[in-house]
Amino acid sequence: MSCSNFLCSPGYSLSKNKNCVICGVDNCAKCTAPGVCAQCQSGYYLANSSSCEFCGYGCEICASETTCKTCNSYPFSRGSYVTATGACGYCRYPCIACKSSKICTLCQKGYTLSGFRCRPPRPCIKIDPYCISCDKKITRCTACNDGLYLKNNKCFKCGAGCAQCTNDFTCLKCAEGYYLNANDGCSSCIQYCKACQDLTTCTECLSGFEYDADKRRCSVVI
Repeated sequence: MSCSNFLCSPGYSLSKNKNCVICGVDNCAKCTAPGVCAQCQSGYYLANSSSCEFCGYGCEICASETTCKTCNSYPFSRGSYVTATGACGYCRYPCIACKSSKICTLCQKGYTLSGFRCRPPRPCIKIDPYCISCDKKITRCTACNDGLYLKNNKCFKCGAGCAQCTNDFTCLKCAEGYYLNANDGCSSCIQYCKACQDLTTCTECLSGFEYDADKRRCSVVI
């Protein structure tokens, strides 16, 4: 086989008389002489100069004869990753790029990445960015995200410290670290308190703290 510009096709080496000679090593991509391989084809590991070993299904670049360094995206046309054992794993649809089966970094168009997972399309956001439920015609919002209330087909933020409300002045449930006061609003618990009924006591302190009834405060656990 001849060659042009002294460059040979993969699997061939350039002889002294400037001809391209077949390597003679199965699955070799680049050789320096007949029978001497310098680089194997994708998915194969150079065990020695005369042997290219298959390193695993879906592997693009091998780390050893049995483990993979990088994986290719076919045959499923989606992202891939190297598992803890050195094998190739594939991202779960609709994830197209991931670090593991549970950690997604990029989603298919139309999906939203949240908490390393791909969330399905949310058509209700066409009405309001914080609308999570609406009618079939996508014209009327029926529910908003936590911490928001619905008014005139729009989502509005509840008062400070409120997790669920009917309007800006009436809270139904307070967020962590707040309690429902007599005015249907939320007031802050004492420092380092996670749950309380009033400003002076605490029913549950934050992790690493415990309630001191005598001092009426959450103290560091010693």
